[in-house]
Amino acid sequence: GRAIVYLNSSRVVTDLMEKRSSIYSSRQYRPMCQDIMSGGARMLFMPYSDRWRNQRKIMHGILNAKQAESKFRPFQELEVKQLLWDYLNTPERFYRHTQRYSNSVIMSVVFGRRAADDDPGLLKMLHSVEVLTSYLFGPGKNLVDPLPWLAKLP
Repeated sequence: GRAIVYLNSSRVVTDLMEKRSSIYSSRQYRPMCQDIMSGGARMLFMPYSDRWRNQRKIMHGILNAKQAESKFRPFQELEVKQLLWDYLNTPERFYRHTQRYSNSVIMSVVFGRRAADDDPGLLKMLHSVEVLTSYLFGPGKNLVDPLPWLAKLP
């Protein structure tokens, strides 16, 4: 089982969550997403560690407000125009348009390539995210998370 602690003192909460956050702020161990599906390489699933802190430092240096203002804004402005156009022309596909917008901004910044609404690469990536999300949040979706020792089997 897992221990649950209820705190009723703001002083204790401050002490534990702010002053000793490195002890308590790690993510719950989820072998399916952390190790099996991502090989321990996705920052989103990493435990709070030196590796996570190093990756966060790198990401923070790249994705700070100054960079966002100077480098990412043109991509966002172009993609929001496309998003509005898509909303006006096919409003029934608003969910897909919103997915395309956010992924196209990211793909433009990272790979220098926009994503079209029917882009097979984008559709494959969105499907992968759906599968990953179902394993992350779907209770009973796999046996490894409730029985972590199974992850050690060959």
